[in-house]
Amino acid sequence: MMKKSFFTVVFLAFLSMSGISKAQSIASYDIENARAQNYGLWTNKYSGLITPAKTSGLFNYTGGSGTLNDGIVPNGIENTQMIIGTDNPVITLHLSEKSTIKELNFYSMLYTGNYSAGNLKSATISYGGKSVTVDAFNWGPTCSNPHAVFCNNKLDLSNTILNGVETDTIIISNFLTKSNYSPYYSIGEISLNGSLVSPVPEPGIYGMILAGLALIYLNARKKRKKAV
Repeated sequence: MMKKSFFTVVFLAFLSMSGISKAQSIASYDIENARAQNYGLWTNKYSGLITPAKTSGLFNYTGGSGTLNDGIVPNGIENTQMIIGTDNPVITLHLSEKSTIKELNFYSMLYTGNYSAGNLKSATISYGGKSVTVDAFNWGPTCSNPHAVFCNNKLDLSNTILNGVETDTIIISNFLTKSNYSPYYSIGEISLNGSLVSPVPEPGIYGMILAGLALIYLNARKKRKKAV
C-alpha cells in the first residue's frame, strides 16, 4: 500500500510540472477606437472605463471585461461588439495565464439581413515582439445575410511566426472586411485555443519526487533482502 501511495505522489508531482493543453481564458480586454455601446442600436457590455478617443465619435475601452469574453454567443445585435475597419480599432486581450496560442475564434451573431456577420477577411495579430496578418476562415452555422456565409471566423496561427511564442497579451488590429463597401464587422465572443506554458517547478516538488523515489528504492531493497 505504501509503495502505491509513493508512486501516486511521484506521478502527481510530475503531472504538476507538465503543460496542460486547454482553451485559454481571456481575463480582460481593451479596445481602442471603438464605437459607443449603443451605436446604431447595437449594444455591448463592458465593466471597465469608456473614455473618448482622439477621434471624435470614437471611444477607448480599458481595464474591463464584457461582451467579448462573457461566454455568450448572441443571436442578434444585442450584446455584440461593432467593429468598423475604417475606424482603425485595436483589441488587446489580457490572458489569465501565459500560453502559446494556436488559433483565435471570433463568434459573430446569428442574425439575418446584415453584412457584418462573418464579414472578416483578415486581421493582424501581434505579441512577443512579432506580428503577422492572417486570413480569416468562415465556419459554423450559415448566416442568412446577403453574403450567405458562415457566421464565425477563425484565425489560424499554427503555421505562422507566432507558433510556439509565449504570451499573456494578444493585440488584434488592421481589421479588413470581405465587402469593399461594408467595413462593418460584428464580434459576439472571442475564444482562444492553445496550451498553457509549463510552470517552473517549485523546490518542494523536486523534494517530493526525490523523497518518493528514495523510499520506493529502500522498500524494494528490504523486500529483496527478505527474499534471500
